[in-house]
Amino acid sequence: MTFTHSAVGEHRLPGGLAALVLAFALGGCAAPASTLAATPASSTAVSPSPSGGPTAIPTLGGPVPSPGNVILPTYFVTFTESRNGTATILTTPGSVCTAQARLPDNTLGTAPDLQQPRTADTKGMASWTYPTMSAPTGVAVYTVTCSHQGRSETVQNRFTIE
Repeated sequence: MTFTHSAVGEHRLPGGLAALVLAFALGGCAAPASTLAATPASSTAVSPSPSGGPTAIPTLGGPVPSPGNVILPTYFVTFTESRNGTATILTTPGSVCTAQARLPDNTLGTAPDLQQPRTADTKGMASWTYPTMSAPTGVAVYTVTCSHQGRSETVQNRFTIE
């Protein structure tokens, strides 16, 4: 299974995670307990379903971590908000990020908050907030670069100044 993100490129799920996603997608299509076989990378537990028949529940050798503890296999940065006065990104927790805004007249924004680097919090969020700009009007572009443990990623996103 492949996920594509325009700012990052192609990302593949690890085999065990792909199997887990596939198992959830198949939901009610589970095989009878007698046909289930464990593999070295994963195991399968059987529990009764509401209809009385067995349902396969894949496990990956332990409890599933909460979303706050997931570590993605590749480094990424993506915008969660991009508007005049606010830029927010999601990345690996602990990443150090810088931002700039290129205005419609091709100059760089000078808002003091945009001049300060941010460190992504434990959920991977970093944000810059400043008073909205009123001129020059038109389409502007945020550029955010984040780095973490020798990896770096730069993303851009448009916003409008009206």
